[in-house]
Amino acid sequence: MAFDASKTVSALEYNFAPFQDVKGCTPEPSTDAVRHFLYETGRLADEAVGGGTEGDSDEAIAEKIRTMTEEDYTAIAEEILDLTAELTQGEPSRDEIAALPHRIQRAYMAWLRKELTDPEAPSAGTRRSLKGLPGGARSTSRAGG
Repeated sequence: MAFDASKTVSALEYNFAPFQDVKGCTPEPSTDAVRHFLYETGRLADEAVGGGTEGDSDEAIAEKIRTMTEEDYTAIAEEILDLTAELTQGEPSRDEIAALPHRIQRAYMAWLRKELTDPEAPSAGTRRSLKGLPGGARSTSRAGG
């Protein structure tokens, strides 16, 4: 059986209904963009626990997290939103992601990360071929425009 890129992974389609009238398709990010996203989110996690966890017990890591302030959490969440919007090339936009309810936002970001790091794993989203979507070009529209 031959390798067929158009059938190997699904398009990065999203639909934020019923929370927002926003749906579309994230353009396929470059390898460098995915590496940057993974590196920076890893760096944020490392910084959040005081510079590393290698060799630390679960209790020590939990203690590092407990010492974070609300401002620390907010700054990390904002930077993760920025990194996600950069990765998605604005499809969806940072504002659209930020406007989602917390659990939906977290589920979307976890889904996106999973699709980019393990594209053949089963997902809850609809599987659709990339065929006919050059570069993952947006195929649907948003409300109001």
